[in-house]
Amino acid sequence: MTNDKLAEDRALRSQQAKLDRAHMHQDWYACAPHRTALKSNRAKSNRAHLQNQEYADSLAKDLAKKEEKEKIRLEAERKEHRKQTIQLYREKIQGTVLPRGGPDQPPPTNGPPYHHLLIRYPSGARLQLRLSTTTDTVTQLFNAILRHPACPDFFTVRSILPSAEIRGIYPPWYTKILGEEFGTEDFLTPQKTSLEETCPDHSCLFINMIHH
Repeated sequence: MTNDKLAEDRALRSQQAKLDRAHMHQDWYACAPHRTALKSNRAKSNRAHLQNQEYADSLAKDLAKKEEKEKIRLEAERKEHRKQTIQLYREKIQGTVLPRGGPDQPPPTNGPPYHHLLIRYPSGARLQLRLSTTTDTVTQLFNAILRHPACPDFFTVRSILPSAEIRGIYPPWYTKILGEEFGTEDFLTPQKTSLEETCPDHSCLFINMIHH
């Protein structure tokens, strides 16, 4: 190939390259509206995603608040039900005979042996009891303590001499209520039946209010 022919070929290729670049330049500007629309759509999509996320977060917070309110409401209902259960039991045992009596009131002649107990309440009120060791049970002791107006709804019993908490005095229904109210199993000691096993004769029992 002659030099003239090579020069002509180079000139043609250069001209074609210029034409290709011109076409590309034209295509770039021709696609500009599409690129702008694409950017706009992406921005809208990002905003929509952000709004959806914010809505989801807000919905989750509202749901958590509703669940917490419902939890509080249900717990308040359960607390009220427990108090009503105790109140109904108080009313039920009001008609029972209270085994009152103190050391200055000796038991009848030829009668069964008796337990003389002094009950002291947080308010300072006192109650003297005389319980038969053969016919009365720990349930009678519990009833006598609970039916007194000075007795709190939730209580423990502690002897003064010797200083010790009296376990096994609660009936099962009251044990269940204490466990639910305070969320503990400390009160699950089975109820005893014998007064002699529960506390000695002439014991002084102090009633303690249980606090949350």
